[in-house]
Amino acid sequence: MGDIRVRKLEDWVLAVHRRLAKNEGDSLENHLRQLLTAAAIEAQNRFADRAEARVKALHDKYGVLPDSADVVTEERWERG
Repeated sequence: MGDIRVRKLEDWVLAVHRRLAKNEGDSLENHLRQLLTAAAIEAQNRFADRAEARVKALHDKYGVLPDSADVVTEERWERG
């Protein structure tokens, strides 16, 4: 697992997160870890949503494309 150090963080930002962590009965480190993890998951979900929309758009435009695996395999065998 990686470690990070955040420099030049505004004092009030740190104070807010310390207070939030304390109110949740959690450590500041774990509170921030959960925030960073949630942000990363959200970014991955947005990417997956965009990819799914792109696949749907291609499907709507071109329909179901045939599987080319058999053709590729056959060409490889022919080439040796």
